[in-house]
Amino acid sequence: LAPLLGGQGRVRTLQVLTRPAAEAVAAALDCARGTTESRPTNNMSYATSDVGVVVPRTADGPASLLVDEAGLGGLFDALAETVVAPLARLLFPAFPPMDSRHAFSVHKRSPDPHPTTNATASRHNDVCEISLNLCVRASDDLEGSRVAFFGIEDRWLAHEPGAAFLNVCRDQHGVEPVVRGMRDTVVLRLFASAHRRAPA
Repeated sequence: LAPLLGGQGRVRTLQVLTRPAAEAVAAALDCARGTTESRPTNNMSYATSDVGVVVPRTADGPASLLVDEAGLGGLFDALAETVVAPLARLLFPAFPPMDSRHAFSVHKRSPDPHPTTNATASRHNDVCEISLNLCVRASDDLEGSRVAFFGIEDRWLAHEPGAAFLNVCRDQHGVEPVVRGMRDTVVLRLFASAHRRAPA
């Protein structure tokens, strides 16, 4: 796996899709966003997945879609089952097997409608065991929007179409505001029900 994985510890980088495949996913998301952006929203409305995860949609900001809304559920089921879950077992053996997933898109544009001063201001944990952040589109002029992982050694990672960050969600991370350009990503979150049922 050494030639396939970058990084170390609880944050790894890997190439998941070819650039043409990433562009095809981005095109499917574009099509779905055209049909869902017309849904009535207030300043903030929510979609809830079958695992109870809430995905925000803002009326004035870039859309966020559940991948199933774009007809991409099968692709991300396969990605979860054949790539991410096996890698998670290999890299992070302390976790029980992953048995459910939740995936949604994030669309960032300049100017950022919800800017933060820096990545520290948007610091958070994903509510899952393992998370894959997959870039499907990034403009050539993209500036900012790097993801910062905070831990023993802070790491800053830029977005490349088809490439992803795989991380254990115990670690906090944040995203820089978009200074120029745009990017589209899909966040795939994996859950282990045995871990979630375990006593605290």
